[in-house]
Amino acid sequence: MSAFNCLVNQIGSSSGYLVIVEFKRLLLINLHQGQCVNVRMFNLGSDWQSELKSLMVRESVLTENKNKRF
Repeated sequence: MSAFNCLVNQIGSSSGYLVIVEFKRLLLINLHQGQCVNVRMFNLGSDWQSELKSLMVRESVLTENKNKRF
């Protein structure tokens, strides 16, 4: 959270994902117009850089499905 708080002025009203890599975990923060929509945490594996793309696709699909109205 402290990393997000340090970046809040630079984030402004941006939308997208903020990726924070910590010691043993990766955080995906979904932003909409500068507001935090949700935070997902994943344990880091030894090959987390190659897993990042699939995590981002997964989160994008989940967000898209959540926003669909049936």
